[in-house]
Amino acid sequence: MPRPVLWLSFLYLCLLLILIAASPLLLVILSVKRNRKIGDELRFVRLKLFPPFRRIPPKPAGKKRVWIHGASLGEVQIALNIFTELYTQDDTLSLYLTTGNLRGFHKAKDAAEKFPDSSVFMLPFDFALYMRCLIRKLQPDLFIITETEMWPHLLIYGSAACPAVIYNARISDKTIGRYRLFSKLFKKCLKNFRAVFTSRDLYRSRFAEFYPAEYIRTIPSMKFIQPAYTPKWSAEHIRQQVGAASDSVMFVCGSVQAEEVPILMDALSGKELRGLHTVIVPRNLNDCDNIKAVCGQYGYPVKMIEKSDLNAVTGQLQESGVTIVNAYGVLRDIYAAADIVFVGGSLCERGGQNFIEPLAIGIPTFTGNKIPNFIGEAELLQSEGCLPMVSSAEDIHNLLPPAFGAARKSAVCSPIYGHKHDPEESTRIDGKYLKKADNPDQILHSLTVKIKKTNVRAVLPVFAYEHDAGADVTAVSYEKVRDNVYLLDTGIAAEPPAGYYLELHSRSGICKTDFIQANQVGIIDPGYRGSIKMPLRYIGSENGDETVQRLIGTRIGQLILRQALYFKTEEGSELSDSLRGVSGFGSSGN
Repeated sequence: MPRPVLWLSFLYLCLLLILIAASPLLLVILSVKRNRKIGDELRFVRLKLFPPFRRIPPKPAGKKRVWIHGASLGEVQIALNIFTELYTQDDTLSLYLTTGNLRGFHKAKDAAEKFPDSSVFMLPFDFALYMRCLIRKLQPDLFIITETEMWPHLLIYGSAACPAVIYNARISDKTIGRYRLFSKLFKKCLKNFRAVFTSRDLYRSRFAEFYPAEYIRTIPSMKFIQPAYTPKWSAEHIRQQVGAASDSVMFVCGSVQAEEVPILMDALSGKELRGLHTVIVPRNLNDCDNIKAVCGQYGYPVKMIEKSDLNAVTGQLQESGVTIVNAYGVLRDIYAAADIVFVGGSLCERGGQNFIEPLAIGIPTFTGNKIPNFIGEAELLQSEGCLPMVSSAEDIHNLLPPAFGAARKSAVCSPIYGHKHDPEESTRIDGKYLKKADNPDQILHSLTVKIKKTNVRAVLPVFAYEHDAGADVTAVSYEKVRDNVYLLDTGIAAEPPAGYYLELHSRSGICKTDFIQANQVGIIDPGYRGSIKMPLRYIGSENGDETVQRLIGTRIGQLILRQALYFKTEEGSELSDSLRGVSGFGSSGN
C-alpha cells in the first residue's frame, strides 16, 4: 500500500486532540445547529472516530464488490443510481456504500436493502490507519467516488487498491484556489485514478491542471438520472393536510433558508393572489419558528405542521395563507402535490439545492440565480427553456400571475417565461405554453402507445407542446457500428395501438450538431418489441467517438404515430397505361 502523507497525518492528530478537548461544547453547538439530539451527535462522532470495522461483512464468494462513496444525501442518490445501472448489467455484483453524514447514512441503508449482499458504512475520519483497515476488510474490485470528496487518504488508498473513477467531478469557484495551493498533494491523490468524468467543460479544464487531460471526459450530469418515485401520500391527501383547498394553486418553496423568507414574502405582498396557498419546507428545521414569525409579520394566516400531521387522516383547510412543514423526508411528496415550485438555497450564498427533483416529476419549477453547485445542470435546462431563474422579490412577483382564478386548470402564464400575460389565450402550468381548449376536459390524446423501459436511465417520450405531432425521445447509450456511424439507444420499447405504426424522425435541433440520421426515417413495425434505436452519421471534422458522447442524455429524435394502410400484392402480366409510363429519374425536367 502507499505510504501515508506524514504532514497531513500530523495535522489530523493535532485537530483530533483539539476536538477531544472541545467536544462537550461542540456536541451542544452541533445538536442545536442541526436540530438533532445530543445522542445522535454522539453516535455520529463515535462512528467517525471509532469505526466498527468488525461489522463489515466478508466479501461474498464468487462476487465482485463495487465500493461507492457519496458524501451526503444528494451524492448517495447518485451512487445508488450508478449501482442500479451496473446491477442491471451484472446481477452478481455486490454494493458497499460509504457516506459521510447521518442523513445520507439512513437513506443509503434503506435503499441498499433491495440489492443482495450489499452493505452501508459510515466513512471514518481520514486517518491513514483507518483507510488501510477499511480497504483490507472491503477488498473492493471497483472504487467509485461521486461528486468530489477530496479526503487525501481516501483517494490515495482507494485508488491504489483497485480501478477507481470519479463521477460528476467538479471543482467550484470557491475551492479551485485551495486545490491550486495544495496542487502537489492533489496530484498525488488523483495519480492512480483510471478516469474522471465531469459534467462541464469548465470542470474538465480545472481537473486538467492536476490530472492527465486524456483521461477526463465531460458527460451529462448524473443528477439528471432520477429513479421512478412513488409518493407515500396522494396529492389530494397532501393538499388537505397542508390546508390547500382542492381548487387553489399550491406554491411550494422547498429547501428554503431563513434569509430567503423575507424575499418570498415581499414577492407575495402588495399583490392580489386569490386562490394561492404557499407551503414552505425549510432546509433547516431549526428555522421554523423564525420563519413563522416573519410570515406573520406580513399578515398571512400561518400554520405549522409536522410529519405526524401528514400521517393524520384529516386536515384543516384554510382558504389562503402559508403552511410551514416542520419535517424531514417529506419534500418529494410535497413537490408531487404542488402546482409550482421554488427551490431555495438559491437567493443566498448557500450554493443552491436540487431543482431536478420537482422537474423530474413534471412540476413547473424555478430557482434563484445563486447556484454554483448546480450551475451546469441549470445551464442545460435553461437552454431548453425549462428553468426560469430569479434574483429578487420583484422577479418572483412578476413570475406569479395576478390572479389564479377558481380552478388550477385555468392558471395563467407569466411574463418571466417570455410570454405576455393573457389569461384568455394561454396557460403555463406544465412548463410549456399550452393553448386553452374550448372544453377544458377535452381529451387531446385519445390513442395510447404503451412504453416499456429497457434501460433504467430511459426517459419517457414527451410532447414539448400540446399540439406537436412528435414525442421527443432521449438517447441513453450508443454503440459504434462502423466509421462515423453510431446507433443511439433510446432505452424504450413501444407497442402502438392496433392499426398503427411508429416512425422515428430526427428533431429540427439536429442541425445544431454535426450528425444526420443515417436512415432518414425509421419504421417501427407494430409487432417490434425491442429497444428503439436511431442510427446517426457524424459529418463533422472533430473526433466522432468523442462528439457522440455529448448526445447522451439529450433529445435526439421524435416518434410519430401513423395509421397503417394494409394492402396485398397481385401479380399481373400488364399494367395500365399512364402519361409518364416508364420514364425514369429526371424525366420531368428541372
